[in-house]
Amino acid sequence: MKQILAIVFLMSLFACSQKNSNEVTLKGHLINFDESSLRLYIDDRVDTVAVDKDGRFETTLQLDKQSSAYLMSKNFSRSFLLLPGFELSFTQDVTNKEDGFKFTNQNVLVATNLYQEAMYKLHVKLTPNKREFLALDEEAFIAKANDIYTQKKNLLDAFAKANDYADSDFVRLEMNKIKYEKLNSFISFKSSHGAYIGDRSFVASEKITSHLKEADFNLGELVGIPLYNEFVETALSNKASDYLKANPEVNGEKNTYALSQFACLDEITTNTMVKEYLAYAILRDRVKWGITGESELLKKFRALVTNEAYLNPINSKVAAWEKLSPGQVAPDFTGQTVEGKSVSLSDLRGKYVYVDVWATWCGPCCAEIPYLQELEKEYHGKNIVFLSVSVDDDMDKWKKKVEKDKLGGIQINVGHRTNISKDYMINGIPRFMLFDPEGKIVSVNAPRPSGKIREVLNGLKNL
Repeated sequence: MKQILAIVFLMSLFACSQKNSNEVTLKGHLINFDESSLRLYIDDRVDTVAVDKDGRFETTLQLDKQSSAYLMSKNFSRSFLLLPGFELSFTQDVTNKEDGFKFTNQNVLVATNLYQEAMYKLHVKLTPNKREFLALDEEAFIAKANDIYTQKKNLLDAFAKANDYADSDFVRLEMNKIKYEKLNSFISFKSSHGAYIGDRSFVASEKITSHLKEADFNLGELVGIPLYNEFVETALSNKASDYLKANPEVNGEKNTYALSQFACLDEITTNTMVKEYLAYAILRDRVKWGITGESELLKKFRALVTNEAYLNPINSKVAAWEKLSPGQVAPDFTGQTVEGKSVSLSDLRGKYVYVDVWATWCGPCCAEIPYLQELEKEYHGKNIVFLSVSVDDDMDKWKKKVEKDKLGGIQINVGHRTNISKDYMINGIPRFMLFDPEGKIVSVNAPRPSGKIREVLNGLKNL
Protein backbone atom coordinates (compact mmCIF):
# COMPACT_ATOMS: atom_id res chain seq x y z
CA MET A 1 0.00 0.00 0.00
CA LYS A 2 2.87 2.37 0.81
CA GLN A 3 4.32 1.70 -2.65
CA ILE A 4 1.01 2.61 -4.33
CA LEU A 5 0.63 5.84 -2.31
CA ALA A 6 4.18 6.87 -3.13
CA ILE A 7 3.80 6.27 -6.84
CA VAL A 8 0.44 8.07 -6.92
CA PHE A 9 2.00 11.11 -5.25
CA LEU A 10 4.81 11.23 -7.80
CA MET A 11 2.55 10.63 -10.78
CA SER A 12 0.04 13.27 -9.71
CA LEU A 13 2.85 15.83 -9.79
CA PHE A 14 3.64 14.97 -13.40
CA ALA A 15 0.22 15.30 -15.06
CA CYS A 16 0.59 18.31 -17.32
CA SER A 17 -0.02 19.37 -20.91
CA GLN A 18 1.54 17.70 -23.91
CA LYS A 19 2.86 19.10 -27.17
CA ASN A 20 0.36 19.31 -30.00
CA SER A 21 2.37 17.15 -32.38
CA ASN A 22 3.84 13.74 -33.00
CA GLU A 23 7.21 14.95 -31.79
CA VAL A 24 8.96 13.14 -28.97
CA THR A 25 12.06 14.62 -27.39
CA LEU A 26 14.39 12.32 -25.50
CA LYS A 27 17.31 13.87 -23.69
CA GLY A 28 19.64 12.84 -20.94
CA HIS A 29 22.75 13.50 -18.92
CA LEU A 30 24.94 10.44 -18.43
CA ILE A 31 27.38 11.07 -15.60
CA ASN A 32 30.76 9.27 -15.77
CA PHE A 33 29.96 8.23 -19.35
CA ASP A 34 33.08 7.83 -21.53
CA GLU A 35 31.55 7.01 -24.93
CA SER A 36 30.60 9.28 -27.83
CA SER A 37 27.30 7.71 -28.86
CA LEU A 38 24.31 5.54 -27.93
CA ARG A 39 22.24 3.13 -29.98
CA LEU A 40 18.51 3.84 -29.86
CA TYR A 41 16.16 0.98 -30.74
CA ILE A 42 12.53 1.91 -31.43
CA ASP A 43 10.19 -0.72 -32.79
CA ASP A 44 11.97 -2.03 -35.91
CA ARG A 45 14.50 0.74 -36.40
CA VAL A 46 17.91 1.55 -34.95
CA ASP A 47 19.36 5.08 -34.65
CA THR A 48 22.68 6.41 -33.40
CA VAL A 49 22.51 9.27 -30.88
CA ALA A 50 25.58 11.48 -30.38
CA VAL A 51 26.71 12.14 -26.80
CA ASP A 52 28.90 15.18 -26.02
CA LYS A 53 32.00 15.15 -23.83
CA ASP A 54 29.91 16.04 -20.75
CA GLY A 55 27.67 13.02 -21.30
CA ARG A 56 24.68 15.02 -22.58
CA PHE A 57 22.49 14.12 -25.54
CA GLU A 58 19.19 15.14 -27.09
CA THR A 59 17.22 13.67 -29.97
CA THR A 60 13.83 14.46 -31.48
CA LEU A 61 11.70 11.72 -33.00
CA GLN A 62 8.49 11.54 -34.98
CA LEU A 63 6.08 8.92 -33.65
CA ASP A 64 2.46 8.26 -34.54
CA LYS A 65 1.84 5.80 -31.73
CA GLN A 66 3.00 4.64 -28.33
CA SER A 67 6.39 2.97 -28.76
CA SER A 68 8.95 1.15 -26.69
CA ALA A 69 12.48 2.50 -26.87
CA TYR A 70 15.77 1.02 -25.74
CA LEU A 71 18.98 3.02 -25.27
CA MET A 72 22.18 1.02 -25.16
CA SER A 73 25.94 1.36 -25.11
CA LYS A 74 28.84 -0.57 -23.64
CA ASN A 75 28.22 0.76 -20.11
CA PHE A 76 24.58 1.85 -20.16
CA SER A 77 21.21 0.41 -21.08
CA ARG A 78 17.65 1.40 -20.25
CA SER A 79 14.20 0.97 -21.75
CA PHE A 80 11.48 3.62 -21.94
CA LEU A 81 7.93 4.04 -23.12
CA LEU A 82 7.51 6.99 -25.52
CA LEU A 83 4.25 8.79 -26.35
CA PRO A 84 3.75 11.21 -29.27
CA GLY A 85 3.79 14.84 -28.15
CA PHE A 86 5.77 14.38 -24.94
CA GLU A 87 9.32 15.03 -23.73
CA LEU A 88 11.33 12.69 -21.55
CA SER A 89 14.54 13.74 -19.82
CA PHE A 90 16.68 12.03 -17.22
CA THR A 91 20.06 11.78 -15.55
CA GLN A 92 21.98 8.59 -14.89
CA ASP A 93 25.25 7.96 -13.12
CA VAL A 94 26.49 4.99 -15.12
CA THR A 95 28.68 3.89 -12.19
CA ASN A 96 25.61 3.62 -9.95
CA LYS A 97 23.15 1.53 -11.93
CA GLU A 98 20.89 0.75 -8.97
CA ASP A 99 20.23 4.22 -7.57
CA GLY A 100 21.82 6.62 -10.04
CA PHE A 101 18.78 7.17 -12.30
CA LYS A 102 16.13 9.89 -12.08
CA PHE A 103 13.74 11.72 -14.40
CA THR A 104 14.27 15.48 -14.58
CA ASN A 105 10.99 16.65 -16.11
CA GLN A 106 7.34 16.28 -15.12
CA ASN A 107 4.56 15.07 -17.41
CA VAL A 108 2.30 12.09 -17.94
CA LEU A 109 4.96 10.30 -19.98
CA VAL A 110 7.26 10.39 -16.97
CA ALA A 111 4.36 9.20 -14.81
CA THR A 112 3.71 6.35 -17.22
CA ASN A 113 7.33 5.25 -17.13
CA LEU A 114 7.30 5.43 -13.34
CA TYR A 115 4.17 3.30 -13.33
CA GLN A 116 5.80 0.70 -15.58
CA GLU A 117 8.86 0.59 -13.35
CA ALA A 118 6.66 0.15 -10.27
CA MET A 119 4.63 -2.56 -12.00
CA TYR A 120 7.77 -4.43 -12.99
CA LYS A 121 9.05 -4.40 -9.40
CA LEU A 122 5.66 -5.54 -8.15
CA HIS A 123 5.60 -8.30 -10.77
CA VAL A 124 9.02 -9.58 -9.67
CA LYS A 125 7.92 -9.49 -6.04
CA LEU A 126 4.64 -11.34 -6.64
CA THR A 127 5.60 -13.91 -9.27
CA PRO A 128 5.48 -17.34 -7.61
CA ASN A 129 7.49 -20.45 -8.35
CA LYS A 130 5.54 -22.04 -11.20
CA ARG A 131 5.76 -25.61 -9.94
CA GLU A 132 4.74 -24.68 -6.40
CA PHE A 133 1.97 -22.37 -7.65
CA LEU A 134 0.35 -24.93 -9.94
CA ALA A 135 0.66 -27.68 -7.33
CA LEU A 136 -1.43 -25.77 -4.76
CA ASP A 137 -4.90 -27.10 -3.99
CA GLU A 138 -7.71 -25.28 -5.77
CA GLU A 139 -8.68 -22.92 -2.95
CA ALA A 140 -5.09 -21.91 -2.19
CA PHE A 141 -4.37 -21.42 -5.90
CA ILE A 142 -7.45 -19.23 -6.41
CA ALA A 143 -6.57 -17.11 -3.37
CA LYS A 144 -2.99 -16.61 -4.60
CA ALA A 145 -4.03 -15.82 -8.18
CA ASN A 146 -6.65 -13.33 -7.00
CA ASP A 147 -4.17 -11.64 -4.65
CA ILE A 148 -1.67 -11.12 -7.48
CA TYR A 149 -4.43 -9.77 -9.71
CA THR A 150 -5.77 -7.40 -7.02
CA GLN A 151 -2.39 -5.90 -6.14
CA LYS A 152 -1.56 -5.21 -9.79
CA LYS A 153 -5.02 -3.81 -10.50
CA ASN A 154 -4.75 -1.50 -7.48
CA LEU A 155 -1.48 -0.09 -8.81
CA LEU A 156 -3.01 0.51 -12.25
CA ASP A 157 -6.17 2.07 -10.77
CA ALA A 158 -4.05 4.43 -8.70
CA PHE A 159 -2.07 5.49 -11.77
CA ALA A 160 -5.21 6.07 -13.87
CA LYS A 161 -6.92 8.06 -11.11
CA ALA A 162 -3.90 10.29 -10.51
CA ASN A 163 -3.44 11.22 -14.16
CA ASP A 164 -6.24 12.98 -16.00
CA TYR A 165 -4.07 12.86 -19.11
CA ALA A 166 -3.30 9.15 -18.85
CA ASP A 167 -3.81 7.58 -22.27
CA SER A 168 -7.04 5.62 -22.04
CA ASP A 169 -5.85 3.05 -24.59
CA PHE A 170 -2.73 2.48 -22.51
CA VAL A 171 -4.76 1.96 -19.33
CA ARG A 172 -7.16 -0.39 -21.10
CA LEU A 173 -4.33 -2.47 -22.51
CA GLU A 174 -2.63 -2.62 -19.12
CA MET A 175 -5.87 -3.82 -17.55
CA ASN A 176 -6.13 -6.56 -20.14
CA LYS A 177 -2.53 -7.61 -19.49
CA ILE A 178 -3.36 -8.03 -15.81
CA LYS A 179 -6.60 -9.84 -16.59
CA TYR A 180 -5.11 -12.30 -19.07
CA GLU A 181 -2.09 -12.97 -16.88
CA LYS A 182 -4.59 -14.18 -14.29
CA LEU A 183 -6.59 -16.19 -16.83
CA ASN A 184 -3.38 -17.76 -18.15
CA SER A 185 -2.65 -19.03 -14.66
CA PHE A 186 -6.15 -20.56 -14.44
CA ILE A 187 -5.94 -22.28 -17.82
CA SER A 188 -2.47 -23.59 -16.91
CA PHE A 189 -3.81 -24.90 -13.59
CA LYS A 190 -6.68 -26.63 -15.38
CA SER A 191 -4.37 -28.45 -17.81
CA SER A 192 -1.23 -28.95 -15.68
CA HIS A 193 -2.23 -29.33 -12.01
CA GLY A 194 -2.67 -33.09 -12.34
CA ALA A 195 0.86 -33.50 -13.71
CA TYR A 196 2.36 -31.41 -10.90
CA ILE A 197 0.66 -33.45 -8.17
CA GLY A 198 1.17 -36.80 -9.89
CA ASP A 199 -2.52 -37.42 -10.54
CA ARG A 200 -3.25 -37.63 -14.26
CA SER A 201 -6.92 -38.26 -13.53
CA PHE A 202 -7.35 -34.78 -12.01
CA VAL A 203 -10.23 -32.74 -13.43
CA ALA A 204 -10.57 -29.09 -12.40
CA SER A 205 -13.77 -28.18 -10.60
CA GLU A 206 -16.21 -25.39 -11.38
CA LYS A 207 -14.22 -23.22 -8.95
CA ILE A 208 -11.45 -23.12 -11.58
CA THR A 209 -13.37 -23.34 -14.84
CA SER A 210 -15.82 -20.58 -13.86
CA HIS A 211 -12.98 -18.05 -13.96
CA LEU A 212 -12.24 -18.97 -17.57
CA LYS A 213 -15.73 -17.82 -18.53
CA GLU A 214 -14.45 -14.25 -18.09
CA ALA A 215 -12.34 -14.66 -21.24
CA ASP A 216 -13.23 -12.99 -24.53
CA PHE A 217 -11.73 -14.73 -27.56
CA ASN A 218 -12.87 -12.06 -30.00
CA LEU A 219 -10.67 -9.12 -28.95
CA GLY A 220 -8.74 -8.53 -32.14
CA GLU A 221 -7.28 -5.31 -30.75
CA LEU A 222 -5.42 -7.37 -28.13
CA VAL A 223 -3.62 -9.53 -30.69
CA GLY A 224 0.02 -8.64 -30.23
CA ILE A 225 -0.14 -8.57 -26.44
CA PRO A 226 1.88 -11.66 -25.46
CA LEU A 227 -0.36 -12.57 -22.51
CA TYR A 228 -3.49 -12.51 -24.68
CA ASN A 229 -1.77 -14.41 -27.49
CA GLU A 230 -0.60 -17.03 -25.02
CA PHE A 231 -4.11 -17.42 -23.62
CA VAL A 232 -5.88 -17.93 -26.94
CA GLU A 233 -3.13 -20.28 -28.16
CA THR A 234 -3.41 -22.41 -25.02
CA ALA A 235 -7.19 -22.48 -25.32
CA LEU A 236 -6.90 -23.65 -28.94
CA SER A 237 -4.38 -26.34 -27.98
CA ASN A 238 -6.69 -27.64 -25.25
CA LYS A 239 -9.65 -27.62 -27.64
CA ALA A 240 -7.61 -29.55 -30.24
CA SER A 241 -6.60 -32.15 -27.65
CA ASP A 242 -10.26 -32.62 -26.72
CA TYR A 243 -11.12 -32.92 -30.43
CA LEU A 244 -8.58 -35.71 -30.92
CA LYS A 245 -9.88 -37.59 -27.89
CA ALA A 246 -13.41 -37.37 -29.31
CA ASN A 247 -12.26 -38.34 -32.83
CA PRO A 248 -9.64 -41.09 -32.37
CA GLU A 249 -10.04 -42.19 -35.98
CA VAL A 250 -8.05 -39.15 -37.20
CA ASN A 251 -5.03 -39.96 -35.03
CA GLY A 252 -1.98 -41.09 -36.96
CA GLU A 253 -2.63 -38.93 -40.00
CA LYS A 254 0.09 -36.53 -41.11
CA ASN A 255 -0.03 -33.21 -39.21
CA THR A 256 -2.94 -34.59 -37.15
CA TYR A 257 -2.57 -32.19 -34.24
CA ALA A 258 -2.11 -29.06 -36.35
CA LEU A 259 -5.05 -29.99 -38.58
CA SER A 260 -7.20 -30.55 -35.50
CA GLN A 261 -6.30 -27.03 -34.37
CA PHE A 262 -7.59 -25.68 -37.69
CA ALA A 263 -10.76 -27.74 -37.24
CA CYS A 264 -11.35 -26.02 -33.89
CA LEU A 265 -10.71 -22.42 -34.96
CA ASP A 266 -14.35 -21.53 -35.53
CA GLU A 267 -15.24 -22.87 -32.08
CA ILE A 268 -12.64 -20.64 -30.44
CA THR A 269 -13.31 -17.29 -32.13
CA THR A 270 -15.36 -15.46 -34.73
CA ASN A 271 -12.94 -12.53 -34.87
CA THR A 272 -10.90 -12.39 -38.08
CA MET A 273 -7.81 -10.87 -36.44
CA VAL A 274 -7.72 -13.50 -33.70
CA LYS A 275 -8.42 -16.30 -36.17
CA GLU A 276 -5.64 -15.18 -38.52
CA TYR A 277 -3.21 -14.90 -35.62
CA LEU A 278 -4.05 -18.41 -34.41
CA ALA A 279 -3.67 -19.80 -37.94
CA TYR A 280 -0.25 -18.15 -38.08
CA ALA A 281 0.68 -19.58 -34.66
CA ILE A 282 -0.20 -23.09 -35.84
CA LEU A 283 2.02 -22.77 -38.93
CA ARG A 284 4.77 -20.88 -37.07
CA ASP A 285 5.31 -23.87 -34.80
CA ARG A 286 4.90 -26.49 -37.53
CA VAL A 287 7.01 -24.90 -40.27
CA LYS A 288 10.15 -25.18 -38.13
CA TRP A 289 10.22 -28.90 -38.78
CA GLY A 290 9.54 -28.96 -42.51
CA ILE A 291 6.61 -28.29 -44.80
CA THR A 292 5.93 -28.23 -48.55
CA GLY A 293 3.83 -25.96 -50.72
CA GLU A 294 1.43 -28.84 -51.38
CA SER A 295 0.76 -29.43 -47.69
CA GLU A 296 -2.93 -29.55 -46.71
CA LEU A 297 -1.95 -27.54 -43.65
CA LEU A 298 -0.44 -24.78 -45.76
CA LYS A 299 -3.47 -24.70 -48.05
CA LYS A 300 -5.76 -24.16 -45.07
CA PHE A 301 -3.49 -21.39 -43.80
CA ARG A 302 -3.37 -19.54 -47.12
CA ALA A 303 -7.14 -19.85 -47.60
CA LEU A 304 -7.73 -18.16 -44.25
CA VAL A 305 -4.95 -15.59 -43.82
CA THR A 306 -4.58 -12.32 -45.74
CA ASN A 307 -2.35 -10.41 -43.32
CA GLU A 308 1.10 -10.09 -44.92
CA ALA A 309 2.74 -9.88 -41.49
CA TYR A 310 1.71 -13.53 -41.10
CA LEU A 311 1.94 -14.67 -44.73
CA ASN A 312 5.44 -13.40 -45.47
CA PRO A 313 7.41 -15.21 -42.73
CA ILE A 314 5.56 -18.47 -43.37
CA ASN A 315 6.03 -18.23 -47.16
CA SER A 316 9.71 -17.47 -46.60
CA LYS A 317 10.14 -20.61 -44.49
CA VAL A 318 8.22 -22.71 -47.00
CA ALA A 319 10.48 -21.47 -49.81
CA ALA A 320 13.54 -22.39 -47.75
CA TRP A 321 12.18 -25.89 -47.10
CA GLU A 322 11.39 -26.38 -50.80
CA LYS A 323 15.10 -25.95 -51.53
CA LEU A 324 15.55 -29.02 -49.32
CA SER A 325 12.87 -31.12 -51.00
CA PRO A 326 13.63 -34.56 -52.53
CA GLY A 327 15.67 -34.33 -55.72
CA GLN A 328 17.37 -31.04 -54.86
CA VAL A 329 21.17 -30.92 -54.74
CA ALA A 330 22.30 -31.28 -51.13
CA PRO A 331 24.21 -28.32 -49.63
CA ASP A 332 27.73 -29.50 -48.90
CA PHE A 333 29.35 -29.52 -45.47
CA THR A 334 32.76 -30.53 -44.14
CA GLY A 335 33.96 -31.86 -40.79
CA GLN A 336 37.02 -33.33 -39.13
CA THR A 337 37.48 -36.97 -38.18
CA VAL A 338 39.00 -38.01 -34.85
CA GLU A 339 42.35 -38.28 -36.69
CA GLY A 340 42.00 -34.72 -38.04
CA LYS A 341 41.15 -35.65 -41.63
CA SER A 342 38.64 -33.46 -43.50
CA VAL A 343 35.58 -35.24 -44.86
CA SER A 344 32.82 -33.58 -46.89
CA LEU A 345 29.40 -34.88 -47.83
CA SER A 346 30.39 -34.46 -51.49
CA ASP A 347 33.34 -36.84 -50.96
CA LEU A 348 30.85 -39.67 -50.47
CA ARG A 349 29.07 -39.43 -53.82
CA GLY A 350 28.53 -42.78 -55.48
CA LYS A 351 26.82 -44.18 -52.40
CA TYR A 352 23.69 -43.43 -50.43
CA VAL A 353 24.53 -41.47 -47.27
CA TYR A 354 22.52 -41.73 -44.06
CA VAL A 355 23.44 -38.77 -41.85
CA ASP A 356 23.00 -38.49 -38.09
CA VAL A 357 23.42 -34.94 -36.71
CA TRP A 358 24.03 -35.33 -32.98
CA ALA A 359 26.01 -34.22 -29.89
CA THR A 360 27.39 -35.97 -26.82
CA TRP A 361 25.29 -33.73 -24.53
CA CYS A 362 22.03 -34.67 -26.29
CA GLY A 363 20.21 -37.48 -24.45
CA PRO A 364 17.84 -38.43 -27.30
CA CYS A 365 20.84 -38.48 -29.68
CA CYS A 366 22.78 -40.91 -27.51
CA ALA A 367 19.67 -43.06 -27.07
CA GLU A 368 19.67 -43.66 -30.85
CA ILE A 369 23.29 -44.88 -30.97
CA PRO A 370 22.58 -48.59 -30.24
CA TYR A 371 19.87 -48.60 -32.93
CA LEU A 372 22.24 -46.91 -35.37
CA GLN A 373 24.94 -49.49 -34.65
CA GLU A 374 22.44 -52.28 -35.37
CA LEU A 375 21.47 -50.56 -38.62
CA GLU A 376 25.12 -50.27 -39.69
CA LYS A 377 25.67 -53.99 -39.14
CA GLU A 378 22.47 -54.91 -40.97
CA TYR A 379 23.34 -52.86 -44.07
CA HIS A 380 27.08 -53.58 -44.03
CA GLY A 381 28.28 -54.23 -47.57
CA LYS A 382 25.37 -52.37 -49.14
CA ASN A 383 25.76 -49.25 -51.25
CA ILE A 384 25.31 -46.94 -48.26
CA VAL A 385 27.56 -44.95 -45.93
CA PHE A 386 26.63 -44.01 -42.38
CA LEU A 387 27.91 -40.51 -41.54
CA SER A 388 27.60 -39.22 -37.98
CA VAL A 389 28.00 -35.43 -37.73
CA SER A 390 28.74 -34.10 -34.25
CA VAL A 391 27.96 -30.47 -33.41
CA ASP A 392 29.93 -30.63 -30.14
CA ASP A 393 32.13 -27.66 -29.31
CA ASP A 394 34.15 -29.81 -26.90
CA MET A 395 36.27 -31.85 -29.31
CA ASP A 396 37.95 -33.87 -26.55
CA LYS A 397 34.61 -34.98 -25.11
CA TRP A 398 33.44 -35.99 -28.60
CA LYS A 399 36.64 -37.94 -29.34
CA LYS A 400 36.39 -39.80 -26.02
CA LYS A 401 32.77 -40.72 -26.76
CA VAL A 402 33.67 -42.03 -30.23
CA GLU A 403 36.55 -44.11 -28.87
CA LYS A 404 34.84 -45.35 -25.69
CA ASP A 405 31.62 -46.47 -27.44
CA LYS A 406 33.48 -47.72 -30.54
CA LEU A 407 31.19 -45.69 -32.79
CA GLY A 408 31.19 -46.98 -36.34
CA GLY A 409 30.56 -45.49 -39.74
CA ILE A 410 32.28 -42.21 -40.51
CA GLN A 411 32.48 -39.90 -37.50
CA ILE A 412 33.10 -36.18 -38.09
CA ASN A 413 32.78 -33.03 -36.00
CA VAL A 414 31.61 -29.71 -37.45
CA GLY A 415 31.25 -27.73 -34.19
CA HIS A 416 28.25 -25.80 -32.97
CA ARG A 417 28.60 -22.69 -35.13
CA THR A 418 28.33 -24.38 -38.47
CA ASN A 419 26.50 -23.85 -41.75
CA ILE A 420 24.87 -27.27 -41.54
CA SER A 421 22.30 -25.99 -39.03
CA LYS A 422 21.43 -23.02 -41.23
CA ASP A 423 21.59 -24.83 -44.58
CA TYR A 424 19.41 -27.71 -43.39
CA MET A 425 17.19 -25.65 -41.05
CA ILE A 426 18.09 -27.80 -38.05
CA ASN A 427 16.18 -26.54 -35.02
CA GLY A 428 16.79 -29.55 -32.82
CA ILE A 429 18.80 -32.75 -32.68
CA PRO A 430 19.03 -35.57 -33.42
CA ARG A 431 18.28 -34.95 -37.08
CA PHE A 432 18.58 -37.79 -39.59
CA MET A 433 18.96 -37.18 -43.32
CA LEU A 434 19.33 -39.37 -46.40
CA PHE A 435 21.12 -38.52 -49.66
CA ASP A 436 21.38 -40.44 -52.93
CA PRO A 437 24.56 -41.45 -54.82
CA GLU A 438 24.33 -38.31 -57.01
CA GLY A 439 24.48 -36.02 -53.98
CA LYS A 440 20.79 -35.20 -54.13
CA ILE A 441 18.34 -35.11 -51.26
CA VAL A 442 16.16 -38.12 -50.51
CA SER A 443 14.95 -36.70 -47.19
CA VAL A 444 16.26 -34.09 -44.75
CA ASN A 445 13.84 -35.43 -42.14
CA ALA A 446 14.48 -39.15 -42.45
CA PRO A 447 13.17 -41.64 -39.87
CA ARG A 448 15.37 -42.40 -36.86
CA PRO A 449 17.26 -45.70 -36.55
CA SER A 450 14.73 -46.68 -33.87
CA GLY A 451 11.88 -45.83 -36.25
CA LYS A 452 10.79 -46.91 -39.72
CA ILE A 453 14.05 -46.17 -41.54
CA ARG A 454 14.28 -49.77 -42.86
CA GLU A 455 11.10 -49.26 -44.88
CA VAL A 456 12.76 -46.26 -46.54
CA LEU A 457 16.13 -47.94 -47.12
CA ASN A 458 14.61 -51.14 -48.50
CA GLY A 459 12.73 -49.07 -51.06
CA LEU A 460 15.90 -47.48 -52.49
CA LYS A 461 17.10 -48.43 -55.97
CA ASN A 462 20.48 -50.14 -56.32
CA LEU A 463 21.15 -50.25 -52.60
